[in-house]
Amino acid sequence: KLMIRMLDIRANFRISVLLDAWEEIFEDMYLKDMVVEGKNPRGRKPTFVGLKLAQAGDGPKEVDLKALGDRFEPYREIFNQCMQRCYKQQIVSSDELKADTYAPGEYASDPLVEAMIGLMGFQDANLTAQACALMMRHMAQRTRVSNDLKLVQVMVYPAAVKVYGETLYVIKALTALRKHLFADKQAA
Repeated sequence: KLMIRMLDIRANFRISVLLDAWEEIFEDMYLKDMVVEGKNPRGRKPTFVGLKLAQAGDGPKEVDLKALGDRFEPYREIFNQCMQRCYKQQIVSSDELKADTYAPGEYASDPLVEAMIGLMGFQDANLTAQACALMMRHMAQRTRVSNDLKLVQVMVYPAAVKVYGETLYVIKALTALRKHLFADKQAA
């Protein structure tokens, strides 16, 4: 359980680093008016960082990866620093163990993987299952961070924060109205 907790801490650190980079990039884009926020003159398609998005009824459209790459090219150094902090430095591991750094194909010399394989040799089903789960979790660290990041709700734009606040207000008002309507009173 302790090792799983340490892997969770490592994943949370990486998500925090990724969110810092996200905020830095989109704050800069917002300040440079690269992001169209809530302004949609009639007949104009909404954009995301200057790229046209499909609207309902338009049918599926493929993302123009070259245009997206060109849009984010000025932020290449931020991406590189982010990847360096996430996968090239120790987070919860010691410098000797180096279990937090990751490069594809380097698991043959990874001490954590070697330890988990060693634990499997005790012929204890429960210990082997836990060692396998821990080893797979360790080996899938990039996938884990990417899947966890998909679950994070990011609100960067002031308009999104305003909409969130207004939504909470409307929910409270509708809840109060519902309670009033279901009350067994003449005024309701």
